[in-house]
Amino acid sequence: MIDKAYSFPDLKDPFVGSIPEHYFINTLDRNMNIDWVGVKVGDVNNSYITNINNNEAESRNASALLNLTEQTLYQGKNVIPVYAGSDLEMEGFQISLPIKDVNGIFLTSGNIAITEEQYALVNGKLNIAWHQSQSVDIRKGDILFFIHADLKVEDKLSNIMLTVDQKGLRPEVYTSESEVIKLGWRIDRGQTDAFTLYGNTPNPWSNETTINFALPEDGNVSLKIRDITGRLVYTAQSYFAKGDNIFKVSSDALGASGILFYDLTFGKEVKTMKMLNIK
Repeated sequence: MIDKAYSFPDLKDPFVGSIPEHYFINTLDRNMNIDWVGVKVGDVNNSYITNINNNEAESRNASALLNLTEQTLYQGKNVIPVYAGSDLEMEGFQISLPIKDVNGIFLTSGNIAITEEQYALVNGKLNIAWHQSQSVDIRKGDILFFIHADLKVEDKLSNIMLTVDQKGLRPEVYTSESEVIKLGWRIDRGQTDAFTLYGNTPNPWSNETTINFALPEDGNVSLKIRDITGRLVYTAQSYFAKGDNIFKVSSDALGASGILFYDLTFGKEVKTMKMLNIK
């Protein structure tokens, strides 16, 4: 919503300049009439139809990418980080991600602040239309946002999110230089010939977090979590199959909060990372 009296400096590019999203009243001492205008910046709920005969995105090579890591998703609640595939300074993007077998879905912020008005699950597609007035400097590998999916079944991410679907919002990124470039996305299946610790999601976290890792072969993995003083607050061990795996950790099991360090041990290898519990 913006003030009706606001004039866009460039009618062909409404994102030039800073769009006023707040109205300041110094002293509220009398009745006031203020006219507001709703501005739609993305069609996340499929309520707008441009061409009913051709709703396909172009199949050109993408200049920017959203990356997701292949993993096993479980029946119930899952958290899926979405990474930047390239360095970019952007003010907005839109895309449709096909997804199936979900009871519900919501997004939370990573390096970009995303709100519930900027996405919607419609007819098996997660439509996202994100924009903000100030550009964000993104680096390859940054976590842009998290997909929280309540799944009906256990399956691989690549089977839940189908990359072959071409229909939906035109996938585009809007840069700080007023450029519009094509946006793509992929599921990185990676290599499982090495013991890899991907980190935990979400991070920071309050009630529960998931530690994601990959194994080159079947074997035992142990987890140790310490607080900032080095005190051991949690341990766990289990046998896992080759490929992507997870440890789930709850704040109730820790009995500690704040900055925490965790060690994951597989054979003679130890991987260490840091997380923040804000409960």
